[in-house]
Amino acid sequence: MKNSCIGICHGQNCRDVGGEALTEQLHRMHIACVIIPCQSLCTYAPTAKVNEIAILHATLDKITEASDSYDQHRNN
Repeated sequence: MKNSCIGICHGQNCRDVGGEALTEQLHRMHIACVIIPCQSLCTYAPTAKVNEIAILHATLDKITEASDSYDQHRNN
C-alpha cells in the first residue's frame, strides 16, 4: 500500500455505515488515508478511492487488494 493514494468517503451515508470506522482502522494500522467528500455513490456505501478507482461497499480487504494490485502493476 506504500504507493497508493487512499481516500475514504465521509459523506453522511458512507460515514454512518462504516466509512468513519474504516478510516480509524486504517489509521490504527498506520496506513495513510485521507477523508474525501461525498462521491455520490451512496447506494454503494461505504465507498473509498484507491488511486482514483472507486471501491464500492469498501472494506479493509477490498482496499488492500486494490492497493496491492496497483503496486504490483506499477512495479512491473
